Amino acid sequence: MKFIISVLFSLLWILPLYAQENTEFLKIDKVKISKKILSKNISGIKLELTSKLVYDKSKYKLEKPKNASIKLYLRKPDGDTIQAIKASSNYKDYNGYFAASKSITTIKTEVFIPYYALKLSEGEHKLEYCLSAFVRDTSINQPQREISVKGEQTGEILIQKPPVENFKLVVRGVRVTKKDFKNKEWDWGLSGKEPDIKIKVLLINDYLADIVFSSTTMKNSFSAAWIDYSEPITISKGDKITIGVYDDDIMFDDKMGTITHSLPEFLKIANNIEELSFNLVTFFLLDIKKENSK
Repeated sequence: MKFIISVLFSLLWILPLYAQENTEFLKIDKVKISKKILSKNISGIKLELTSKLVYDKSKYKLEKPKNASIKLYLRKPDGDTIQAIKASSNYKDYNGYFAASKSITTIKTEVFIPYYALKLSEGEHKLEYCLSAFVRDTSINQPQREISVKGEQTGEILIQKPPVENFKLVVRGVRVTKKDFKNKEWDWGLSGKEPDIKIKVLLINDYLADIVFSSTTMKNSFSAAWIDYSEPITISKGDKITIGVYDDDIMFDDKMGTITHSLPEFLKIANNIEELSFNLVTFFLLDIKKENSK
């Protein structure tokens, strides 16, 4: 009798979980893997997913969640999960693993894997992708919860990782205009004082802007300069680099100006001690040096 009661209690606990798994899931019908592509001058590989989100409308009386997303991990044949490069901010999870996330808004979802972000040696690698799905029900700020994935959740992917280039940089001098793009004083919504200048290095493609370096902030000044070089930054050979000047804000940094070139082009500018100006930046002096690739 005790055994029967124990089984009944177990079923009462398991059945709701089973029911939820079958009323909420992401069904992946097809995965199309592109060959090597160049997305806004960043080399990588793209997965195009054809999927359908099945959502439990009764839970919050909603037709669909506020946000749904997919996350992609990569594994080696021995089961080890691929690490991301240290500098990556948008292609790395809290454990340091490479992770590519994308919101699901239509039947087709494109997930881009930039080669520079993979902590792998140059050459051919046979890997396995693994997909997870998440939803935020009522608010974009709500913690996400995982739902099950059905269909082509895993599969084989072959990549040809190009050689990498490593470099360090420092901005020796920068000066900006007195007004922002709206012809208003910097930080006009707060105290209307001078901007707080910082430098960012970004690798930008059609899918995401990855911040691979962010400097310290020079507060309350229309000009700034730094002494120390950044930590080494890794890109795939041929990738283009975007260097941006920003006004550091609590919520969202305001862009003052950006400039994009290849590493050889930036090295030439630095070697010639060339003074640049772009957007709201009236003076910009860059020092950059190439590091040995490991």
